[in-house]
Amino acid sequence: MTDFEYYCEEYGGIELADEEEFERMAKKARLFIKHVTYTEPDFEDDDVRSCVCALAEIYAQNNTVTSIVREKIDGYEAEYEDGANEKILMHTVKLYLPPVMLYRGF
Repeated sequence: MTDFEYYCEEYGGIELADEEEFERMAKKARLFIKHVTYTEPDFEDDDVRSCVCALAEIYAQNNTVTSIVREKIDGYEAEYEDGANEKILMHTVKLYLPPVMLYRGF
């Protein structure tokens, strides 16, 4: 499994300076990878581990934006995007993982 030591030493990550934040963002990254892959990913594989690190950094950079899609109250309408939008995440996944792992349509 991807851990903070791998992130710092093998991946060369610098965005996430503390282990607790890394673990929170890596959990989101692993869930996203499971969501878009056809088979159960091998989280010990170096490509998958690097993908987790890259996605964790994206989640950390975009963690401050609320993910309300559309809201309407008394005539006032607001729409927010999720900070780590799916296009950026998918582009990153495609850089690290082979196409045979991904669901068609992604």
